[in-house]
Amino acid sequence: MGRAFLIGLALLILPTLAQAQDSAGRDMAGVRSSTAAEEARAEAAKAALTAALEALRPQADAIRADTALSDEDKRQRLVALLDQKAADIDAFETLLAEFARAQLVRDGATPEQIELGTEIIRQHLMAAIIDNFVAGRDPFDD
Repeated sequence: MGRAFLIGLALLILPTLAQAQDSAGRDMAGVRSSTAAEEARAEAAKAALTAALEALRPQADAIRADTALSDEDKRQRLVALLDQKAADIDAFETLLAEFARAQLVRDGATPEQIELGTEIIRQHLMAAIIDNFVAGRDPFDD
């Protein structure tokens, strides 16, 4: 699931970027394969983030099981709990953004396309992590 996850996130940016063309008229047709070193770094960062979030599981499970809390209260408390690992999440987001940036540079994307692509990655990643954490699923479930 790791490589598919990373490539999948990188591919999230393609529908937007595929419509754009740089000044030379080249289209943004597919992302080439990443290097083994990039993939290894990303997998290690994913494992570190997974372990950091796993450490929150007992507290998160207790919040989810608290019948005195509304669903919105549970969500707010779970998001606040997740904030304790903001540095770990930020480190993973940064690495993934670097991964996407490198792919886009290799494909000849313009600076504007690169910035847009990395921002889309960050937004989708954070939304997925929050939604999966609140629901009690693996943070990297599809």
